[in-house]
Amino acid sequence: MFRKCAVCGFTVARQYCHKNRYKEYICRTCQAAGVRFTWPARLRYWRRQTPAIIVLSLAAAILVALAIWALYAFVLGIEAAELHKIFS
Repeated sequence: MFRKCAVCGFTVARQYCHKNRYKEYICRTCQAAGVRFTWPARLRYWRRQTPAIIVLSLAAAILVALAIWALYAFVLGIEAAELHKIFS
């Protein structure tokens, strides 16, 4: 089985290349030169991850805001029935 190196473009046997976390194959020669990834693959990876990061961050922020609000209501002594009257 042969793979194409993402850096130099040569076709090498699978045992002489490495698959990095960005799902690119890099040959041993390029690895020895210090290349670990290519920028286009790294940008594609982060473009795929960004929506999940944003959604999880917003969910965490909403949970923290609700916890602060509940603590504030508890400190003031406002009960759930009173809150229902306020917002109705």
